[in-house]
Parts: sequence; structure tokens; C-alpha cells
Amino acid sequence: MSTVESLTIGEIAAIEKYSGKKMTDFQDETAMDTRTLCAFGYVIAKRLGLQVEISDIEQLSIDEVTQLINQDLPGWTNRGENAEKIAAYLEAHPTDIEAAGE
Repeated sequence: MSTVESLTIGEIAAIEKYSGKKMTDFQDETAMDTRTLCAFGYVIAKRLGLQVEISDIEQLSIDEVTQLINQDLPGWTNRGENAEKIAAYLEAHPTDIEAAGE
């Protein structure tokens, strides 16, 4: 499954909205209910550039949604100029997340 870390804040918010769960509930992927599975499928389909509604994802089989979720996510090419500047800065100045909290 695509990792939560590769999703944007907006995508995570959409998953929370459609699944009714908070981000911390996504840690155990084996216990994913159908609303969460559908929400992940919807968000990933959107990232892949597909023009879908949540009702389209609901019409897929579990195997199809699982296959959709397991797709490699492309990087963003259509985010705003400021978001691109921030991403470029972060790429040029990586931070050790573990050490940052110390």
C-alpha cells in the first residue's frame, strides 16, 4: 500500500473526511474498513490523474481497489509555485527528523 507519508496534507484530510478516521488510525493497514479503503482508493485515483468521484470507487471490487492503492504515486506536477519552492528547499536541505526533535 502507498505510505501515508507520501500523501499531501490535503490528501490525508480527504481520506479522514471520507473514512471518518484520523491519520493515526491508518497505521494498521490490515484492519482497514471499507470506508477507509474507498477513501484511499479515491485519493490515489485523483493523484494518478483520474477524473473520479467517490461513487466510482465504491463500484470497484476489493481486489481492484487494492490494486489501485498499490500503484506507485507520481510526484506532484501541478501544485502551486510556493509549494514547489518549499519542496525544492526541503530537497536541498534535508533534515534528520529523528534528530530534529531532540
